Amino acid sequence: MRKNWQYILLAVFLAVSTWYLVTGREKVEVWVAMNVEMTNPPSGLTIRKGMVSTIEVRVRGPKGLVRGLDAKRLSYPLDVRQLKVGENLIDIDAERMPFSRAFEVVEIRPNQVVLTVDRMAEKTVPVSAEWSGQVPADYRLLSKKVVPDQVTLRGPEGVLKRLTQAKATAVVSYDENPPEVWDENVSLSLPPEVSADPGLVRMILAFGVKTKELWIKVPLDVRAAPGLKVRPSRDSVRLLVEGPQTLLRGQEFKKDIHAAMLVDPGLRPGKHELSYQVRGLPDKVRVLKRDPEAVSVTIPK
Repeated sequence: MRKNWQYILLAVFLAVSTWYLVTGREKVEVWVAMNVEMTNPPSGLTIRKGMVSTIEVRVRGPKGLVRGLDAKRLSYPLDVRQLKVGENLIDIDAERMPFSRAFEVVEIRPNQVVLTVDRMAEKTVPVSAEWSGQVPADYRLLSKKVVPDQVTLRGPEGVLKRLTQAKATAVVSYDENPPEVWDENVSLSLPPEVSADPGLVRMILAFGVKTKELWIKVPLDVRAAPGLKVRPSRDSVRLLVEGPQTLLRGQEFKKDIHAAMLVDPGLRPGKHELSYQVRGLPDKVRVLKRDPEAVSVTIPK
């Protein structure tokens, strides 16, 4: 047995070599996923749609070599230097596949791509300020503005033609007592292929308590010099006031409000139309109208 070990080793070597030659020549087919890399992109143009990130290629080749394809990161160079505005039909060329001559490309999916191309353009548009959310029922939005109020957009010409403004939306919610001024940077709502300069704008929102108008009746306080008799034509006046609706809901707010008239001691006897002042107004309450604007008083002879 010891004398024949060389023959045994030779037999094993020949068996392995034969197996390798047989399996190496066996042809198999496999689908290979391949990344698409765009090369030579033309300046001033952009692909709006149709671009694919991967393609699938059915490859035939020696079984031993095909197994090694799974470990490789293959990519297909898509030459787009000839693109023009509009639709462009481009074939996926088997000759540009990164395979050696040992492989045969059987099928490509997709074997063509249709690229829609547009020019890159710029456009300046106004910024619209919008807000969503909620604040307590007694509060409201008083004003809103954005800084800057215009931005420059850059993107496909066809998309920019349809844009007349850039929308800035703030989401603000408070359960109670919102701030008088909300001031934050917010992004713009734009199509994904469009960029803005600047990309963020400053949104300023002013909140305040809701107000209401209300007619009230208040006493008229006439004051004259001692010994001067004055007969006013009425003892009260009506006022149209405006103030926070939370304050004007009850009656307590008007307990100190009154009309004050000061009679000049130098007035001669007779009938006079005299103005009056409104006093005792609570904070944030103002008079819109007075009825009457002046009151008749009579000074006896």
